Amino acid sequence: MSVSSQTASATPDADRRQSPRLRLTGELHGGLLPFAHVLAVRDVSEGGFAVEAPIAFVPGIQYLFEFSTAGRKHRPLKAVSVHCMRVSQGTGTCYLAGFEFMMSDAVDRQTIDAMLSDVRALLAARSS
Repeated sequence: MSVSSQTASATPDADRRQSPRLRLTGELHGGLLPFAHVLAVRDVSEGGFAVEAPIAFVPGIQYLFEFSTAGRKHRPLKAVSVHCMRVSQGTGTCYLAGFEFMMSDAVDRQTIDAMLSDVRALLAARSS
């Protein structure tokens, strides 16, 4: 089964989300700290994000991520794994995982807002 067909089924309850997800195609880069695993960020919203990764994430566990947009590195953010499913991609296996941001202070909110602003600007530039 391809990642794209799994992605559609991985978010069946999109209407229950408090904020809409922005679908991404490389506008936001992610990494898992402290291991430096590079992650393909598939979507992001004010409340969370989804990644495609070579590793499985344990639901309910908190992880630390770093994100960057167009040469700008954002402050690391904590997020808890909400779901993780194994998907096939070409010759290998990867995982599609969804996370909820864990905001501990106003700086976390500002970081997420700045990151989303950057992503929206990149998406708008691509569509024009």
